Amino acid sequence: MKFSMTRPVKIVMLGAGGTGGHIAPHLYRLLYSLKRPVRFILCDGDVVEAKNLVRQNFTPADQGENKARVLAERYF
Repeated sequence: MKFSMTRPVKIVMLGAGGTGGHIAPHLYRLLYSLKRPVRFILCDGDVVEAKNLVRQNFTPADQGENKARVLAERYF
C-alpha cells in the first residue's frame, strides 16, 4: 500500500488529562520523525486544578490554564 508523502497526517486527540497528557509528548516525537506535513489538534475544555497534579502531566504553574493549551505550548 502506498501513501502520499505530501498529504498531511491529521490527528485529533480528545482529552489532555490523565492519558492524553502522557501520550502527547510521545505522539509529538513520532509525528516529528515522519518528516512530512502534520496537523495535530488537541481538544480539552477543562482547566488544570490542584487535584490533577498528582496523576496528570502538569505542574503547579499550570493551574488555572486550559489543559490542551498547556500541552500544545509545551510540546508543539
